[in-house]
Amino acid sequence: SFMEAVLGSSQDLHLRYQVRNPETGAADIKEREVTVETPAGIDHGMNLRLSGQGADGDPGAPRGNLIVQVLVDDDEYFQRDGTDVHTEVPISIVQAILGAA
Repeated sequence: SFMEAVLGSSQDLHLRYQVRNPETGAADIKEREVTVETPAGIDHGMNLRLSGQGADGDPGAPRGNLIVQVLVDDDEYFQRDGTDVHTEVPISIVQAILGAA
């Protein structure tokens, strides 16, 4: 969500991916859970690289890196413009002239 992107969050992802079975050459389906910590201020379309969280390597080799692309939902109240956040609040002409608390 927008607020999770602004404040940062932790998300549990269910991964489902294919690996080649070295004995048969067929593609095996593997599944597992990964927790992703998103930093505060992340934006739509940014990528996170999670070292050692990717698919299994060759026998004896470590796992690869997992690249996660971040998708941020729009917010009903706030709009993002680069690093700026905007919103519209209706005020009267008196509040505009004199200021409002």
